[in-house]
Amino acid sequence: MIQEEINLNGVTISSAVPACSQLTLLDVGKQIHCYVLKNGDLIGNSFVDSSLVDMYCNCQQVESGHRVFYNALKRSIGIWNAMLAGYTQNGFFTKALMLFIEMMEFSGLSPNPTTVASIFLVWVHCEAFTLKEVIHGYVLNWDFQMKNTLKMH
Repeated sequence: MIQEEINLNGVTISSAVPACSQLTLLDVGKQIHCYVLKNGDLIGNSFVDSSLVDMYCNCQQVESGHRVFYNALKRSIGIWNAMLAGYTQNGFFTKALMLFIEMMEFSGLSPNPTTVASIFLVWVHCEAFTLKEVIHGYVLNWDFQMKNTLKMH
C-alpha cells in the first residue's frame, strides 16, 4: 500500500501492527511507528496507540511501549489494558499494580474483563497487592450486573 502511495488509516495500521507483534518483527513495527509519527492524522488514534504499546511489549521493548502510552493524547481503556498486559507479560508486576492504581484513581475509566485478567497475574505474583478483596468484589459485582443486563435484553 505504501509503494502504491495509498494513505494508510488507523484501521490499516492497527491491523498491521499486531502482525509485527505476533511475528516479533520489531524493525517493521518501528517503521510503521515512524509512519504514524509522520502522518498527523494517525497521531492520537487510540487503536493505533494501543496496537503500538502491545507490539513493543510483545517484543520485550516495554520501555518503548511505556513511552507510547505516556505520550498518547487520549488514553482509552484499550491502551490502559495494553500497557497493563505488557507489564504483566514481561514480569513487571509492581509497575502493573502502580499503573492499575493510577488508572482507578485518575483516568475516570472502569476496569473491564481484559483489565481484570491482567490484574489477576499481579494478584499471583505481587505480595504487596493488598487490594485483592476489593478487586474480587468488583469482579463479582460486575458479573452480577452483566447477568442482569443480559436477562433484560
